[in-house]
Amino acid sequence: MSLEPQTATQPSRIRLIALDLDDTLLGRDGRIHPADLAALHAARRRGVRLVVATGRTWAACREYVAQLGPDVPAITTGGALVQDPDGRLLESWRLPAEVAREAVAWADAHGVPVRVDLDDAFLFNRHPGSDFWNPDSPPYQLRPFERVVDGLARSLDRDPFQVVAVGRATVRGLLRAFGHLEGEIRLLALPDRDDPTVLHITHRLATKGLALAWLCERLGIPREATMAFGDGINDLPMLSFAGVAVAPEHGVPAARFLADDVLRGPGGFAEVLRRHGVISEEDAAGAEGRAAEADVDGRAAEADGRAAD
Repeated sequence: MSLEPQTATQPSRIRLIALDLDDTLLGRDGRIHPADLAALHAARRRGVRLVVATGRTWAACREYVAQLGPDVPAITTGGALVQDPDGRLLESWRLPAEVAREAVAWADAHGVPVRVDLDDAFLFNRHPGSDFWNPDSPPYQLRPFERVVDGLARSLDRDPFQVVAVGRATVRGLLRAFGHLEGEIRLLALPDRDDPTVLHITHRLATKGLALAWLCERLGIPREATMAFGDGINDLPMLSFAGVAVAPEHGVPAARFLADDVLRGPGGFAEVLRRHGVISEEDAAGAEGRAAEADVDGRAAEADGRAAD
């Protein structure tokens, strides 16, 4: 399937846009490009529903939800939760506590940390020591909603949203121990199966695609009236569900294979939305104007930095 941009612009049938965050809506600086934000606001003014769909937790994505608008729900934790614009839980798919306890027991036996995500707290079986996400970073500082629980493998009595493990050796060990259960549970190795550094163990139905399907049914929006943007392995079910699938040019091969269109670089949302009739030529031009302003501001800030040096 070609990823060349479509040239024909048709009246939009799109009523909902689902947005992956990291490496799709967010740039390498962790921000939404002003032109992309302007384009999505233009779509929202035209009555299109925006939905964030991310592997992040609510705490890690709510600032971006707020930037997109006050009525934007979020699919979080890779599809394990659907949350309203204030973070209240609408639906969830939880990992059986028995499986979570077994995963924590394995981690205890091998002396490695794992995190168990519950409604009101993130629990570690042991302190991560170095940064949980980056072993080369300074010691990990527990956030107010995180704590270490001795004997977590025995005391866990609630179904969590997920168990998270980090590091190639730990991920490999857990996949060797529990990979045969794929189908009964979900083992999502990221960034991909060929070179995994993070493992999310979740309910077997915890995908962005099924969560989006649930949300669309609740909103009365058919799948053919949806558009989804995503770059990674965990976006594939969502891209498959969407009426129009869009992958960034740097997306994983499987995402680009599924995609109907390509997103080119930060600031590229306006062009994609214009091609599909979601926003007008005037809206797109306004967003592109924001892109030009942002580029000028960025060059000025860079020049100021060099002058300060």
